[in-house]
Amino acid sequence: VLSYAARFRFLEDKGIILDLREYINQDLPRAQKRRLPAITDPEQVGEVMYRISMAKELLANEKSAVIIAALQIIPYVFVRPSELLHARWEEINFQKAEWYISGARMKTGHDHVVPLSKQVLALLDALKSLTGDGPLLFPSPVLHTRPFTLRTLLQAVKSIAGETAQTTTHGFRA
Repeated sequence: VLSYAARFRFLEDKGIILDLREYINQDLPRAQKRRLPAITDPEQVGEVMYRISMAKELLANEKSAVIIAALQIIPYVFVRPSELLHARWEEINFQKAEWYISGARMKTGHDHVVPLSKQVLALLDALKSLTGDGPLLFPSPVLHTRPFTLRTLLQAVKSIAGETAQTTTHGFRA
């Protein structure tokens, strides 16, 4: 903002910009990088996956089935939760067992091809009967033009895995 103001002559004393840069570089503490909670122990991962599969058996409504399908798919595909939730049926190639994600949707900006296992293809086939009439794999029950929110997915994994299981939907990538 200050650079803009100086460039368009709204700021008379440009020295404040240098003072601010010096302050930022020397006096502000660096942000601490931290990893998202993730379960990496094979037995604990198996337990969470078992709980997710059991939740599918217990919850019979369509909304829950779509959320649980997302939770079942995400450990197989290693994509970010937002990339999964915004998946479109037109991106899925069942014959080649591949999912093509446009670079416009990827954090890196590059096109991405995700190989799909037999398990994921079976899950997608079942999901198609629930959401296949629209463009999104995981549409919101309120606005079918938008996907479920990340918060919904996170709350689902927390309630199924239990609060003590330190995991997030992004943590499945670990």
